[in-house]
Amino acid sequence: MRIQFARATAQSVAQIKEIGESVAYRSTGDFSQGFLFNPMTFEQYRHRLERTNHTYITLADSQLVGYIIGYSESELASLRKSGSLSHKSDILTAINGLGMKNFIFIDQLAVKPGYQRKRYGTYLLRQYTRMARKKFKHAFCDIGHAPVRNEASVKFVLKHGWSLCCEVDNQDKTYGVYSRELRVGNDTVTDQRMTACHTP
Repeated sequence: MRIQFARATAQSVAQIKEIGESVAYRSTGDFSQGFLFNPMTFEQYRHRLERTNHTYITLADSQLVGYIIGYSESELASLRKSGSLSHKSDILTAINGLGMKNFIFIDQLAVKPGYQRKRYGTYLLRQYTRMARKKFKHAFCDIGHAPVRNEASVKFVLKHGWSLCCEVDNQDKTYGVYSRELRVGNDTVTDQRMTACHTP
């Protein structure tokens, strides 16, 4: 099987949206499934793709099976100004409070059902960090901790060297903010453990 890592294009939007919807968090009574709290509409995914340069996909025999969306600091500023990231305002404020410069924020990473737990997510994250370390010193992401804890994603990022910075209450949910140091110009990607977010 041929596995590819490539930049997403306009033709990828519909499939990205489909995967995002397939892993969206749903709760019925005592039963819950999925982990993505904020799946986007087709237009929202298209808007992000048009205004940012850090959305990548994984292809297995030319079939799109996973995606990862990230933003640079300038892209984050532009998206926040347009109101596109209002649902993550407190999370981004906490990250800015750390005083880190030259970072990338990973917003979403998802793998299509049927391809999960087959190392496509690992491949996608590793390729992405290898790409990112050429330009960025740090990476951040957020993972849902409440009302349901996304234990699978927590274990996934910890296994790949990410560290918990802090927890942030954002609207009616609680998120863990995780970080990773990207060593520019080095063949290895190392982690930096931080103890707290300094919110205003």
